[in-house]
Amino acid sequence: MAVGTKALLVLSLLALSFAGEHLFQGDITLTKEQQMLLDENSSHTFGAMKTSLWPYVIPYELSPEIATNKKAAKAISEALAEIEMSSCIKFKTRESEAGFMLFANMDSRRCFSPLGYVRTYRRVISLNKNCWHRGIVLHHLMHALGFTHENNRPDRDYFVRVIWDIIEEVNHKHFYRKNPFSVNSMNVPYDYDSITHMSRWYLGKRDARGNILKTIVTLDHKKKYSIGQRSHLSQSDVLQLNLLYKCPGFTRPPNTLPPPPPTTAYVEPKPFALTENICALRTRTFNCPYGSNMWIEEGMYGRLTNKICGYGSLRNMSCSSDVTSVVRKSCQNKMVCKIQVTDAVYGDPCPGTFKYLQIHYRCTKRIVACNLNVKDIKCPRNQVIYIADAMYGRQSLNVCPTIWDKRSDCKAETSLSVVRANCHLKNQCKITARTGAFGEPCKGVRKYLEVRYQCIIAQS
Repeated sequence: MAVGTKALLVLSLLALSFAGEHLFQGDITLTKEQQMLLDENSSHTFGAMKTSLWPYVIPYELSPEIATNKKAAKAISEALAEIEMSSCIKFKTRESEAGFMLFANMDSRRCFSPLGYVRTYRRVISLNKNCWHRGIVLHHLMHALGFTHENNRPDRDYFVRVIWDIIEEVNHKHFYRKNPFSVNSMNVPYDYDSITHMSRWYLGKRDARGNILKTIVTLDHKKKYSIGQRSHLSQSDVLQLNLLYKCPGFTRPPNTLPPPPPTTAYVEPKPFALTENICALRTRTFNCPYGSNMWIEEGMYGRLTNKICGYGSLRNMSCSSDVTSVVRKSCQNKMVCKIQVTDAVYGDPCPGTFKYLQIHYRCTKRIVACNLNVKDIKCPRNQVIYIADAMYGRQSLNVCPTIWDKRSDCKAETSLSVVRANCHLKNQCKITARTGAFGEPCKGVRKYLEVRYQCIIAQS
């Protein structure tokens, strides 16, 4: 969560020693002026000098203890390299600059970092031996670059619930959602995977057995294990960092406030293949009309045009990954499907490029003909049958059940071709579940024919 522009501007006026700083949100040091801004009744006005963001080339220095420890030096080196690889920010060894990042071990009990840049003196990132890990260094680098914690965003109550009773009263201040900094998330959606998100046990009390109790619960239960990761910058972290520092090629996404509940009735889609384009970091729910289910024809994750989700980094316009099988696991044969688009789910075919997920699907109906039975498929006038899939054999013991069958793993390879030859693009047809048409995929097993189809508008 990036500190708002006005809040960052005030850092240009802060030329005080670290003796005046205080911890904020548990691991951020603030100067006296920054601390004063926490008082909502303060009449303090923001400064006007635009020197609060770091320059694109940031000088840094390692204390002797850090520089001579291989583990600490490696963790810092890897973290700096990831920032450089993910943004337009670069780092260099300090020469004589007054404003620079100093990596040191200032406190054996805890690690902390400053918030933003002050051009007149050093900004200390304090890392004790428990924090000599790449991901933890990245967390504190994000603070130093101007970001507070994701779970303190103004919109966080839409996404997580804070269990106040589990938190010592003295620590309540570290969980406050509303603070006087004009937080600007630049329309990037809330990110459970952000490296700045605190874990579910953050500052929790211990129970009688000594176990730490959860203080943060995700409203999306699938994300309960995501929060608090200290491994890498998430795609959202990268996007916000590049937007905050106005790196070339990055533009803001559209407004991301949670939408109000729908007030209009669902409109049945037209009877042909449908396409869903879902921008990375977003969640979309889509559905088929009652009585029909989704048949996923294709899924693509990457970027092939700037006309879809045209924001973020668009540096690579010809990268794609076939994720049909992944989408099918989420949506195939369902009436309603909820998709969340992240690299963690679909991989990363083009690092550094803001991607989207494109799904081509049909809303199909299902018809089953049990052994030797005949069934009719018929479409309305001026429409024809589109055969999406067919299976002759047995894939389930619950379809056309018998007391004799124990197998459910056979399918005739000719299933789709035979049914398409008989029904595809016709107004009506009959299907029959018989070995004579499809061959014998499994002797001794009572088989059935399952067809998924859609009525589409006939081409003139």
